[in-house]
Amino acid sequence: MMKILVLNQNYIGDVIFTLPAIKSLKKGYPTASIDAVVGGSAIEVLKMNPWIHSALPRPKGANEKRELLRQIRARNYDICLSFSSKSLELALFSFLSGCKRRFGFFNPATFAFYNYKIKENLEDHCVWDYLKLSIAAGGRKSTIIPEVFLSVEEIDRAEELVNELTKGAKGPIFGILLGGSTPFKRWHLPTLNELLNVLKANGNVFLFGGTEFKELGRTLEQENIHNLAGRLSLRESIALLKFCTVFIGQDSGLTHISASLGVPTLGIYTATDPKRTAPLGKKVSVLYKPISCSPCWNKRKCKELMCLKTISAKEIIGETEKLMREENG
Repeated sequence: MMKILVLNQNYIGDVIFTLPAIKSLKKGYPTASIDAVVGGSAIEVLKMNPWIHSALPRPKGANEKRELLRQIRARNYDICLSFSSKSLELALFSFLSGCKRRFGFFNPATFAFYNYKIKENLEDHCVWDYLKLSIAAGGRKSTIIPEVFLSVEEIDRAEELVNELTKGAKGPIFGILLGGSTPFKRWHLPTLNELLNVLKANGNVFLFGGTEFKELGRTLEQENIHNLAGRLSLRESIALLKFCTVFIGQDSGLTHISASLGVPTLGIYTATDPKRTAPLGKKVSVLYKPISCSPCWNKRKCKELMCLKTISAKEIIGETEKLMREENG
């Protein structure tokens, strides 16, 4: 049986964008066993995925990395793909894997470790780069919309939580992501407060985020606004997204998952470029008002964070209403 190793990335959003490429590999090699090495909590995104045989956590310690490499070599993979164009570590894993067919992106620092290379097209969405790499390795054409899978039990538990929070009340549920991994993927607080005042008058609001946003969520919590930041696991958050009427978030993992689930999703973009990393789904809208330094991709040392202030609550509300009208036909 053919064995394929995918060396994936650490951030949830990045991993989401590789899912169509992994599906493409499975279409090209229907009987193959596909394993994925993935970092951090992003491994949770791969659970229940029918195209992946096993997901291997990418460790941080030197001893654990050596053990992972030992496991990789023992499995005798036929094909290895690295979905990171910049990671020297993943390039080394590929080279030392013992695999003869190694696919990766051209980069002066890493290209020597691969024997099949393609160039990224930075003018297009990154999902196309991953798909091109998969097809070069023998994958088949696939939809570019990622797919995330949930169990019936996960959805049932989420429904119970929805009923508990809303007390069974009917009406819209607005999901709000309080922020992402960098200061550029957060809110201008006056804009957020203005937005919440409108949304809470029209339905229930669920505040999503990691533990670092728990305190912010607490300060925002009031009638019809429910702080879930730091309370839920990633899988619990994903299941709860399915019950949102609209989800509003920055260029971050949950926003991309929401779009992939078919939830009407509004992406708020500031320091990153939606041309490269827009949410992918059938019901997606994006707000992006670049300023002179946009997109800086979090590389600019900026105290004012002016890009957070370019999009008004009025504009967000307008796009939210548009998504709801389109959903209701």
